[in-house]
Amino acid sequence: MSATRVTIIGAGVSGLAIASGLRRHLGSAVTVDLLEAAGHPGGMISGVEFAGMLVDAAADAIAATPEALTSKLLAVGIGLPVVRPQGAPQQLIRGDRRVVLGDACTGTREVVGISGGMWRLAAELIGVAGPIRCGARVAHLRPAGRKWVTSLVGGAEIIADAVIVAVPPGAARQILRDVCSYPWPSFAPRQAVLLAYERDHVPKNRSTGFLRSAALRDSMPVTGLTWIDVKWPAAIERPNVAVARAVLDRQHNAWSDQQLVAMAVTLVADLWGTQASPVDASVISWAEALPAAPPPAERAPQQLSPGLMLSGSARGVTGIAACLDDAAKAVGHVLDALGADASGAAVGSVSGRTTA
Repeated sequence: MSATRVTIIGAGVSGLAIASGLRRHLGSAVTVDLLEAAGHPGGMISGVEFAGMLVDAAADAIAATPEALTSKLLAVGIGLPVVRPQGAPQQLIRGDRRVVLGDACTGTREVVGISGGMWRLAAELIGVAGPIRCGARVAHLRPAGRKWVTSLVGGAEIIADAVIVAVPPGAARQILRDVCSYPWPSFAPRQAVLLAYERDHVPKNRSTGFLRSAALRDSMPVTGLTWIDVKWPAAIERPNVAVARAVLDRQHNAWSDQQLVAMAVTLVADLWGTQASPVDASVISWAEALPAAPPPAERAPQQLSPGLMLSGSARGVTGIAACLDDAAKAVGHVLDALGADASGAAVGSVSGRTTA
């Protein structure tokens, strides 16, 4: 039997999890081409170098119980330790009032993290996903009989039995422009400001941070701030450094990096009385982020046509846990189409063509 070939476009959480799942279930019966347009895989949860260490710039928590997240990670071959947030509860700021939230992150549902930082999840997924072609920008996609042709910028082509598109909606719309038309989820840029202070220069009894009500964001577009060293102590490798991350309104991009840093420093000074200047500061930007997760009924279908699928943010799925679940469903579609059994043996093909 010849190996089935699957092209995965996008090496963020979804793409990495799909590649890992296919290789775990099918082994040598599948050839996976995992493509990433950026210079590195991992997407928004890959760590960034800051203040002499790797830190999380985007998501630092997952909405799940420890048991549920552990199960999801084991399903993709990862055994990372799952931890609960530490520190005093986060606060919600409404005007001049501060309301202490009941939960250390949201106040409404349990959240957990990865010991040492969420970027370790990206690193582990990269380790089990197999070879990744970074810098591989997809120009367009087209069917060729019962196969799919992925054309790369530069002229190279990959012919596969199936293609799974696991990129943000704007990129998905561009890649699939000749294949299908769908009301893709709206998207907008997103930014975060990282600030590092000498720990002796910030209060020891800090809370994990704060959230701001939407009514306050016109004058200062910060949705919240997290003290990473308080909420996730094991995520900060330098014991003498305190790190804050301010998350900006996804719809707001009119401020310069210098203004954003100054605004975040002012917030820290106002709320915690810190007069010291940060020892390091950085603004992290992402070209696409979903402003809100659409209801499941409004998401793009996962299987667009035989051999062509969407996964993750391409179809409006947001959140790491939800993306892992969606990736597992995409793997399941491939296995069902191949008729794969529990041992990984497979007959048939994703397009319905007999291969064994």
